[in-house]
Amino acid sequence: MENPAPEPGCDPRAEYLQRLDALRTSQAHYENQHRRLGIAKLFLGGITLVVIGLALAAKVISVLWVAAPLLAIVVLAVIHERVLKRRDRSSRIVAYYDRALARIDHRWMGTGEAGERFHDASHPYSRDLDLFGEGSLFQFLCQARTRAGQETLAHWLLVPSLA
Repeated sequence: MENPAPEPGCDPRAEYLQRLDALRTSQAHYENQHRRLGIAKLFLGGITLVVIGLALAAKVISVLWVAAPLLAIVVLAVIHERVLKRRDRSSRIVAYYDRALARIDHRWMGTGEAGERFHDASHPYSRDLDLFGEGSLFQFLCQARTRAGQETLAHWLLVPSLA
């Protein structure tokens, strides 16, 4: 089944692909920063060991000099943590857009939560409308990542609206 042609300038697939491209660029940037910061922390760890050796074994410099590379490691660790959070957030957003494109391209069946645990054999229309299970409406709609969100969607599908 082919999707109808969208209005000019209103193609969701093209918009999602454009956003996904920008997000993947951002994700690659954060991954690159993550690697560089990891290498920098290792390098500073080596410098710290050299300074400790010079201060304690050779007694060439004061032990207080150890504070400088240690402080730099702490600062880099804080920055690195922020980069990791941004990278992880970017990865989650990329996965969201990948799932959205799968729905647009009709590749969503068999992916995501099928909601089989919500199937109620006594419900009057649950089985007839394929509300739950593989390739179901629940699987198509569900973007919830928590059990509570999945339960809410299941409730909306099973219980008539009051409005």
